Amino acid sequence: MRNKEIRKIVFASLFAAIASVIKILTPDTGPGRIGFFQVPIMLSGYYLGGGIGLVVGLVADSAYMIHRGYGPSLFTLSTMIWGLSGGILRKFRPNLAMVIIVVLMTAFLETTINSFAIAFFTPNGAGWITFVSGLSFRGISFVIRIPFYIVSVRYLIQRFEIMELDFQ
Repeated sequence: MRNKEIRKIVFASLFAAIASVIKILTPDTGPGRIGFFQVPIMLSGYYLGGGIGLVVGLVADSAYMIHRGYGPSLFTLSTMIWGLSGGILRKFRPNLAMVIIVVLMTAFLETTINSFAIAFFTPNGAGWITFVSGLSFRGISFVIRIPFYIVSVRYLIQRFEIMELDFQ
């Protein structure tokens, strides 16, 4: 029993560290980041459970915020939902159609939360201007990121099953 708990903590720490490093090293492109840190967060939710996935997302985003000197924000919630979506994916059979549906729904929710945060919490009253001016780039980054997320999550789930890794 104790070994399983330690194993979960270790794997959660690894997923959080990987996601943190990817997010910190991803260039900040303005209104729509083209980053792939969501993949290890989603995998943590898939293999360790949605609750642990939420915590992994919180830790990964907190490390990024500390590194950049930001305070807590609504953007953290949009990172955390990727961990929860991995847990949701685990509840269903993770075939390609289900991966597509879950990734698309999570990405739309993430984009909505981030857009809300930009529009309402940007200082100096520039939120709506920043929101509107960044819509085209956010749309382009959405189109670029989603196929990568779908392919990589599906591929990694299949590979981990073949390797018979025991995350629990």
